[in-house]
Amino acid sequence: MCGIAGLFSKSPELSDGLGGHLGEMLLQLSDRGPDSAGVAFYREPAPTGSSKVSLFAPAGYAWQALGQELDRELGAAAPELRGEMAGEGPPIVLCHGITATRRHVTHGSRALERAGFSVVSYDARGHGESDPAPAGEGYGYPLLVADLERVVAGTVGERRFRFAVVRGTVEAAEPAVRASVTRALDTLHALGSVEDTTLPDRPYEPMARVILWVEGAAAFQDLVESGGIAGLTAPEDRVTPYARDAILAKDYVRALRLRGVVAREIDAVLGRFDAIVGPSRGVAGPRLDAEFRSAIRGGVPDVLGAIGNAAGLPAVGVPCGFTDEGLPVGLQFLGRAWEENTILAAARAWQAHTDWHRRRPPREPTL
Repeated sequence: MCGIAGLFSKSPELSDGLGGHLGEMLLQLSDRGPDSAGVAFYREPAPTGSSKVSLFAPAGYAWQALGQELDRELGAAAPELRGEMAGEGPPIVLCHGITATRRHVTHGSRALERAGFSVVSYDARGHGESDPAPAGEGYGYPLLVADLERVVAGTVGERRFRFAVVRGTVEAAEPAVRASVTRALDTLHALGSVEDTTLPDRPYEPMARVILWVEGAAAFQDLVESGGIAGLTAPEDRVTPYARDAILAKDYVRALRLRGVVAREIDAVLGRFDAIVGPSRGVAGPRLDAEFRSAIRGGVPDVLGAIGNAAGLPAVGVPCGFTDEGLPVGLQFLGRAWEENTILAAARAWQAHTDWHRRRPPREPTL
């Protein structure tokens, strides 16, 4: 069997470092053509007619790092990496190159711990107190990255998020959306804490509409004054821009002043949480053959959308279900200003625990 290795995990001589054997094999076979890079794992002798999996990767792929990852997954002993974690608070991992130790990075400094952070530092393989680098193998950045991932998993662990749900935002959605979002919120408990919270009583949606309508009127002034809006498909869009030209300047200024107040208040709320979660929209996505109506017209309350737009906050929406008609429903993560990475990490973690982003609605909706 040219290029095929039957690796029997029950064999004592292969039980340790099984991934390393596979990584070395792939390294040797990766330049021998598509039929030569086949891999098969067997617990028993291969049955007649069994299939194989062929792997392809561009030149220079880190097969050794793949072998190390397989070692971890298959339970083989991994090289011991020495490190430490000091301080309390959000974790910071101190990375370094392949010729340094954790002592070279910190030089005894405790400034980060005193500033309220938990600091993780470690020795790379073959340096300091960690085990030697693999015998006969080069220790490059792919393996350094894999070791770093081990250090983070062993010290920091899986991140726990702090989520908030603004009272009334889920209840305001249409029933089908409310049901899907409620089920989605239940799954968030696997990722961290979920806490109900309230916001100051402000006219969030009227404020956002005034600002958006006035700025929209200014942005599309030439289109409106030229009569070009007569060609728009939605009948209301052929006339409402004229009404927005009539918004008083004092109302626009009052909305801008309120916008600053809202930005400060919502920042104080988000200071206690990683993200506010709720429906992406209070209604399900429309059918392709149906008329689309903008959320800004206020058919269903959208407090989070108003706050996010007015205060300039980052948000990300992810699929979280379907209605009985097969229409998509979304869950949004709204975060603090400049904290895009936090909400993206939260959304990614939620999708790692669910599969709604991989599902497709039925071709024929249930009526």
